[in-house]
Formats: sequence, structure tokens, C-alpha cells
Amino acid sequence: MTDREGRVRSYATAAEFDDFDRSPDEVLLEKARKLLRADLDVQAVQRPTGVGQALEIRGRLRKASHEAFGRWMRDFAALKLQPRLSPDPESADPQAVRVTLAPAPARPRPVRS
Repeated sequence: MTDREGRVRSYATAAEFDDFDRSPDEVLLEKARKLLRADLDVQAVQRPTGVGQALEIRGRLRKASHEAFGRWMRDFAALKLQPRLSPDPESADPQAVRVTLAPAPARPRPVRS
């Protein structure tokens, strides 16, 4: 099978096959939405414009940040993303936040002696 750009793709799991006709950015955005939906009312999304850049999601928290952020750290780490949470500087609402999802830094591999 080939994707939109004509590249041949192979799949290790059925979930990868389900994402066949979507770009990597679209797949990432959908996964982020699923992970954030219980904790955040999403109001705006800024997609990365280049490789290695962050996805920025603005919204309003539904619960206290300390209740959601620990789970976000764990869940996004599985996607090799590092979330950052900050107040939304463009909003006067105290519950308005900006969630930035950047590629997680590579962990150094242990050296075998």
C-alpha cells in the first residue's frame, strides 16, 4: 500500500493501518485530542510548521492542573512527546492554558563495557 505521497508503507499493528490515509500531523493531533479531552476544552490548535517543532494547544482546564498533568506526562511519554503546561498569555481567564507538545529528548543509551 502507498500513502498520499506515493510512499510504500508497511504496518506493525492494525492501529497503524487505520491511520494509513492521514498525515503524521493529523495522527498526532488525533492522539493528543484523545489524551486531553477529559481534562481540557480545546479552543485552538497550532500545528508544527517544521520537523521537530511543537504542537501548541490552547484551551480551558476542566480540572486542576496537578490532577491532569501527571497523567499527561506518562501518556505523552509513550508517544515520545514532552508536554509543557503554562497559562495562556492571550487570555484573562485563569483556567485558560497553553499545552505545548514537543518531541521528547532522546535518552542516552547505557554504555556496555
